[in-house]
Amino acid sequence: MAERLELLLKSSPHLALLIKALHINSHWVTEWLKEDESLPFILPLLVNLERFYISNSERNSTYIFLPHLPKPVQEALFATWRSPKLTHIAMAGIRFVSFKDVLSVISQSSHSVRNIALCMVDGDDMESDGEVNANRDSGINGQSVIPGPSSTRNTESLTFNPCKDEHSAQFYTWLLNPEAKFSWSSLHKLHFYIGGEFTFEEDLALFRRILTVSPSIEELHVVTHDVFGDTWTDSGPHKPVDISSIQVLHLVVDLIESDLPILDWWCDNLTSVPSLALKDIEIYMFVSVPPPPETPLDLIPEWKHLDKILTSMDQDINLKIGLLPRNAGNFYIVPEDLNLCFPRLRDKGRLEINCVYEAERCRQVEGQYWV
Repeated sequence: MAERLELLLKSSPHLALLIKALHINSHWVTEWLKEDESLPFILPLLVNLERFYISNSERNSTYIFLPHLPKPVQEALFATWRSPKLTHIAMAGIRFVSFKDVLSVISQSSHSVRNIALCMVDGDDMESDGEVNANRDSGINGQSVIPGPSSTRNTESLTFNPCKDEHSAQFYTWLLNPEAKFSWSSLHKLHFYIGGEFTFEEDLALFRRILTVSPSIEELHVVTHDVFGDTWTDSGPHKPVDISSIQVLHLVVDLIESDLPILDWWCDNLTSVPSLALKDIEIYMFVSVPPPPETPLDLIPEWKHLDKILTSMDQDINLKIGLLPRNAGNFYIVPEDLNLCFPRLRDKGRLEINCVYEAERCRQVEGQYWV
């Protein structure tokens, strides 16, 4: 797949200096990376590369297993992640030999990197009980201990969406360690995944801590669609978090039952601080399951509460709702159904409700902002 680019750069080597962004896109049918011989030639030539993306083109399909790639391709990829001019590192659907290799890529990347997105990226060293197997080889780098960077890293945007819920806590705990030299005060955008039944309390505790050490965050994406309402309610009450610095808030939830206790908590977050910088809220809801017929949509108290809060603030806050199908593109609720739930926002012209399809789902749910 990369042969044509290799031929082009061989015939016109000066073009390599002009390439500042590269997206490597694998496919589960061709799996061309397993037989590639061009990338070890191409990647070292891209000395001005700033944005490097690698992903599997098929959602919910086979991952790109780095250990299965030719050794020269693996070496070229790791070397590229250390390129001195990189500003963006993004991966999706990638499996390393070890989760420590994932952390090493971040730790050893250039300090010019300002945007990091790891979506469904993991190590292949998970035991059946979910614990990391420390006896496994940590991968191509041969690192048993994650080396710390030489100086503080000032990252502006961070996305982490794990394959295993357990790895979310491991990732953020590592970044919060002073030895990681990660400057949380420079972070402006965060895409945070709060895991399911067995990990969400730990994830929530880390989420609180990150908001405390990162008052600079202005754009916040929080994915909670795997947190079931009963689990959330039974573990509560949950204290509000400080979102006073947030200007843009994106939430991913389940419709209808699971999202309501969590939505109520977000209402508490909106009203627990004396002032808000908030301008826009976007809520993305999965709607493939029919709503309970005994509860008319326009009578759900949590939505009525949100409508009242957003129209009683000193500033104008816009609400956008995106309806996400889970399977086969089926929608059991259409935008017109939800218009009745937010009469105040609708009358003020600050309500927008649309159906959302694959590309936007990848951006909002999985954090793949580059698709």
